[in-house]
Amino acid sequence: MIKYTIVIPHKNCPNLLARCLQSIPQREDIEIIIVDDNSDENIVDFEHFPGYTREGVNRVFSKKSGGAGFARNKGLELAKGKWILFADADDFYEPNAFNIIDDLVSEDIDMLYFTSISRNSETLQVSDERRVYSNEMVVNYIDKDLESDLKIRYHNSAPWNKVIRRDIITNHNIKFDEIKMNNDVFFSIKLGDVVENYKVVKRDLYCFTFRENSISTQKRLFKDENLLLVNRIRTNQFYNKKNSKILRRRYLGIFYTVYKRNGLIYFIK
Repeated sequence: MIKYTIVIPHKNCPNLLARCLQSIPQREDIEIIIVDDNSDENIVDFEHFPGYTREGVNRVFSKKSGGAGFARNKGLELAKGKWILFADADDFYEPNAFNIIDDLVSEDIDMLYFTSISRNSETLQVSDERRVYSNEMVVNYIDKDLESDLKIRYHNSAPWNKVIRRDIITNHNIKFDEIKMNNDVFFSIKLGDVVENYKVVKRDLYCFTFRENSISTQKRLFKDENLLLVNRIRTNQFYNKKNSKILRRRYLGIFYTVYKRNGLIYFIK
């Protein structure tokens, strides 16, 4: 019986992926699915790809270059665990994370939210270079408070600070957008919308690492094709349907930032 499936998209950072794998305990009830999204063979040694000697690791090699959303969806198709976790290849879990998770997941919840910490990928020093935005929803969560409930359900877009019952994802056919950036936003919104019971723990179980050349930490300018049409407008329409002033108030600020840049979007993940 597989208890946890951990889905890890990977592209061109094998040493960091190996570090991520080392942070996950080797247990018979843990399955790891790595989806390599067409890495460069000049960077990655595919004959000695991380995890090739480890039991319980399923390695999938794709030539699609579909991005993290595609890789995560592929991992979900193959997952067997009762609970799903998502990790980025350049991040890792904090010590004893899974022992803590063992004590917290139970039959009466659909999802567990937890906090994460940000560190410099090379020095491992705690970093203030990248604010872990999704932490705010967990750190500031107040039990049975309406605003806290709405924010943690609908504004907590990171996929890696959650432990999710797999049948919640499959029963509602929730998938990641297969776009290059922001693929996790609507996945998390739809997930938060269908979850009935959840638990919140203010413990740093995951480490988000900061790298200068990481896609998710660079300042980028994008044309509005992907971020605006697929995520911003669609998400705003979703919030309008919820008829919640709390949700709309937060998102109007995002739209102001989007539009004031002369048709271009300035975005930091």
